[in-house]
Amino acid sequence: ALFHVHRDRAGVALTVKVTWGGWAEATDYAALPSEVVIPSGAKEIAIPLVPVDDQITEGREEVLLRIEDGAGYTVTAAGREVRTRIVDNDWAGIPKRPRKIYGHFMGCFCAGASAIQWHATSGLGTMDCPEDVQVRERIQAPGGEWSMQSPLGAWARNSVGGTYRNFALAPYVQNPALTIEQAAEIEIRRAIRIGMDGFTFDAWAGGKGAMELFSLMIRICEEKDLPFELTITPDATCIDASMEELKPYPGDGMRKVLGWVIDKHGKSPKLARRDGKILVFGYGAQWPWVGYLYEVVSKKFGEGRKKEEYDAEVMRLRTCEEGWALMGEAYRKIEADLGQPIYWEMDLAPSFLGHGVSNWGKHDNAAAAALAAAPIIAKDFPVVGQFLWEGDVPAIARSVIAAKKERSHPLFMQYENFGNFQLASPGLDWTRGNWELAREIPSTLIQQITWNDYHEATALSPGYNTRYAYTDLTGQYIDWWKTGKEPSSDHDRVYIFSHKYTHDSKIFPFRTVSRADNMIEVLTILPKPAKLRMPGRKSTDGLSEWDAPAGLSFKQFPLTAGPVSVELLRAGKVALTLVSPEPVSDRPFRQDTGKVGVCTEDERLWREDFGAKTPYFVYSEYGDVDADGLPNWFEMLWFGKFGDMSTAAVAEPDEDADGDGASNLEEFRAQTDPIDSASH
Repeated sequence: ALFHVHRDRAGVALTVKVTWGGWAEATDYAALPSEVVIPSGAKEIAIPLVPVDDQITEGREEVLLRIEDGAGYTVTAAGREVRTRIVDNDWAGIPKRPRKIYGHFMGCFCAGASAIQWHATSGLGTMDCPEDVQVRERIQAPGGEWSMQSPLGAWARNSVGGTYRNFALAPYVQNPALTIEQAAEIEIRRAIRIGMDGFTFDAWAGGKGAMELFSLMIRICEEKDLPFELTITPDATCIDASMEELKPYPGDGMRKVLGWVIDKHGKSPKLARRDGKILVFGYGAQWPWVGYLYEVVSKKFGEGRKKEEYDAEVMRLRTCEEGWALMGEAYRKIEADLGQPIYWEMDLAPSFLGHGVSNWGKHDNAAAAALAAAPIIAKDFPVVGQFLWEGDVPAIARSVIAAKKERSHPLFMQYENFGNFQLASPGLDWTRGNWELAREIPSTLIQQITWNDYHEATALSPGYNTRYAYTDLTGQYIDWWKTGKEPSSDHDRVYIFSHKYTHDSKIFPFRTVSRADNMIEVLTILPKPAKLRMPGRKSTDGLSEWDAPAGLSFKQFPLTAGPVSVELLRAGKVALTLVSPEPVSDRPFRQDTGKVGVCTEDERLWREDFGAKTPYFVYSEYGDVDADGLPNWFEMLWFGKFGDMSTAAVAEPDEDADGDGASNLEEFRAQTDPIDSASH
């Protein structure tokens, strides 16, 4: 392969600085220079990329060339980086497996019903969050219900405004409301529509209700013979071994949960299997191993030792090859106790492997230990993956592939855990990069994080903020991953992914924990080329209009305040316009680093889900439904019922609700409390 460094015209000899990156390692190719010289009178110089045949099974690997700034030249944004692939020739003996993807499902959040229905319609529910991040004085009404009156402003100063943002998209206000059976089937059919093979329930977030929903979905898939499977991801943080439903089953929490699944659904054709074994995904999957290490140490030491001695030996085993080699034994013991072989997906996330570990011995940290542990653990498990992207994921992936085992690639778009951290991709860079790596270093199983965790903004399912955009686009990537064919379409598909407010905005009235800088992205999948533009905006490479080719392409824009829309033109005429219901604000009311999505497929997919007679529901906090200058959130929060769009037009901009001489519109612009005269 040849990299070409160009300049726009010939001249004197020019030295150009370059750097190299990508997930290929430096030992995968012959040494490359840190600068190149374009000869006098020439317009370009070629740099050869010479792969090294290392006899190691690694998958395809990326090499990135980046042109750095230097003397005598400027670099265009579009021409700064270029990538290519090294194709691995060491694939012999790696089994080809059907590629399957399962959405991590929170059983407490079934779209349009049960808990999520209450959260989305209660007003208080949209502001519900744990006491450790929300502190307010709640007033109990005579009837026993908690009142929203605080006063609001005083409460808001100590709150992030709840930890739920992107509720499941459903017709919550219709009469009659969706039954749990209808809601469950809609969830399944939405997933089938984008090519997902099943759900893996977080066992058991939602307790008894989640177990009942799991059984209901199994029954629906059986009765209607849907091409869909169910399994579980045992979650130690959500297993209550004292539940009445689990009492009949022996052992610890994991054994009880698996015992229940085997007992109730072990013969179901809709229980997910791999190689004839029940497929079980991992989350914090080290805990059964840690428990087993205590058994090993107890036998080794016998009685009479101090607890600190047992703890120290277990901690030593957790950080070295000797202990990692016992992980397979721990899980085989579970299988023996259950009398049931299991196809385990081992979660090798450094944060879980290293939970509670302070000294890694010869390893620098948990990420380095996870990389060292990968080839050892891969010997004993049929598939190794990670719940979230942590550490050197490409290197761990290559270790798993080299062991000729399946790997499960971590896939998520964003993660907002209030009080801890925020992860938000620049545009959809992470989404693209993750799917690319899942194809290039082949991942044959995927646990998508998540299908419906609205509490941490990881939901893939259609939502208030993302609508069908992220869901539908993910379907395109799933098909590409399964078939190897790049996305195409028989009609224009346009997607906008944005955010609700600019990076440096002051947030009022709620407090903020952290922020995540970002941008706007327009992505298209077109049957033929077209010209596009975002009115009032220029792309990061300075374009007011751009040419989009047939197939998939994208363009990114700085995140600045104002309306968000895109126009598609052919033959000089606007053929399609897509408008985001959420403009970008410079006066946000609460932290919300998650993405806003809208696409040309939204209303069509809503009709498929709920029928043509059910009005399409559009939620918008920073829009202005009555065009009076007051955004929807302002009227709902201060004067209506937050989250209820029917109250987004209840206030008048010229009114002075608190009698402090400032109108509602002036209070909004000044970011002061319109119902507290002392705040302006």
